[in-house]
Amino acid sequence: MKPKLTVLRNNLLVGVAVMLPITIILMFLRWLYHSTTQLIRPITELVVAQSGLGPWLADFIVIALIVVMLLLVGLVVRTRIGGFLLGLIEQTLFKNIPGYQLVKETVGQFVATDRPSPFSKVALVRLFGDEVSTTAFITAEHENGYFTVFVPTGPNPTSGLMFHVPADRVRILEGISIETAMRTVIGCGVGAQPILKAGQE
Repeated sequence: MKPKLTVLRNNLLVGVAVMLPITIILMFLRWLYHSTTQLIRPITELVVAQSGLGPWLADFIVIALIVVMLLLVGLVVRTRIGGFLLGLIEQTLFKNIPGYQLVKETVGQFVATDRPSPFSKVALVRLFGDEVSTTAFITAEHENGYFTVFVPTGPNPTSGLMFHVPADRVRILEGISIETAMRTVIGCGVGAQPILKAGQE
């Protein structure tokens, strides 16, 4: 009887492991759709009132128009004249809006295509000089030999702590990708063997 229960339990766990990621993705897409449609509801209601289209079709049309508008804005801003005009508008209008520059720089770190990722290198860092090390991402290298590193907390890599440490406490792992390190953070250390092995080479 016990082996049968073990088989059933294992099958159940495998089923959960297969279906849970799919369910989470579907829930995220559902949340994203509802959040987007809530934001554009005034526009879609206007489209429905003017054209008589159904709400679903109106949502699709408005989202498509927003995407096209974003593409056009990106195209214009990347030209010399468009970049000049954007800078002029920012200097005259947006620079006095509290928090605008901070939000712009934060978003730019993650969506800009003309600059390297803010997390360009993975490292093992001995924060306090002892034998205990932590996985970290290099965010800056300084002329005085110090590194600025971001140490994420698992399983949420978007939160963590920032440290400024001397170079002798930082071991950059050239063979470890950002994706590999991120997976170990999300997994709370699961799969960290390649990181530790690279740190010993």
